[in-house]
Amino acid sequence: MTGSIDAGRFKAEAVETCGLCGNIDLPPVGEPDDRLPALDEAAADAIKQLALRDSEYMAAVRRSDQTKTALNNLMKATEDLHKELSAPDRSVELARDIAVVEALIKEHSAEPEDPRDEAAYQKLLAILKLATVVSKTLMDETQASTLQQVSDALLTNSEQLGVQNLEGMKLSINRLDVKQGGAEKMTFKDLAPGENLRVRVAAALAVLDVARRSGVGRHPGLLVLDSPGAQEMAAEFADLIGSIGKAVEDQPELQVIIGAVDRTEFDTVVPANRRKQAFKEDKLF
Repeated sequence: MTGSIDAGRFKAEAVETCGLCGNIDLPPVGEPDDRLPALDEAAADAIKQLALRDSEYMAAVRRSDQTKTALNNLMKATEDLHKELSAPDRSVELARDIAVVEALIKEHSAEPEDPRDEAAYQKLLAILKLATVVSKTLMDETQASTLQQVSDALLTNSEQLGVQNLEGMKLSINRLDVKQGGAEKMTFKDLAPGENLRVRVAAALAVLDVARRSGVGRHPGLLVLDSPGAQEMAAEFADLIGSIGKAVEDQPELQVIIGAVDRTEFDTVVPANRRKQAFKEDKLF
């Protein structure tokens, strides 16, 4: 089958058509289009949005760069820390080095021996020996003076406490010599039992008195006599207590505490307000 197209079948006409949208309803030439203002506004808004998106994009790029920089710094710090933790412990080595340095410092700080200093050494040694002699002399003199003061006070106190016929007492470092009733070469152990106790109390009072007057010693000022021996008769012991009270009248800082069995002889020498008594099953404290 063959066919042909009639050249005059279609009629060509010139038509006003929009080249962008194909709309043929175009406004007359020379008249404004009502859609142009809206299009202009839409175009301006698009440009504004484009600028905003561009600004946001640049900010995102900057943040990304900052994040990359921070990540790189963190990776470097992590790598450095890993290297430090992986390194062997040098504390032992450092301690050894320090010990060596200290030994060298000590060795080089020591003054070398100089034979030329022998004369100075001998001179210093002579001065020290002389100082020792002087110190010992002064100590001996002080000791002798103190013992003499104690001996004098001991004699006075012993007489006040009722020791009879005393002519002299001399206290040394390790013994007490007594002259009594014309006897020679008596010592503390040669005294009668009753006198022995009186001299012991007198010695304690003498030491306290000398210490108080000289300012030497730190005695608390408390003298305790507990349960006198059986050799002390009631009347004799009561008399001793009264003598002690008189002997310490000039030492108000001294306190004397005496423990003994209750006897009627004490009533006249120890006031009731200065006694603490316990009867039968009672306790003193």
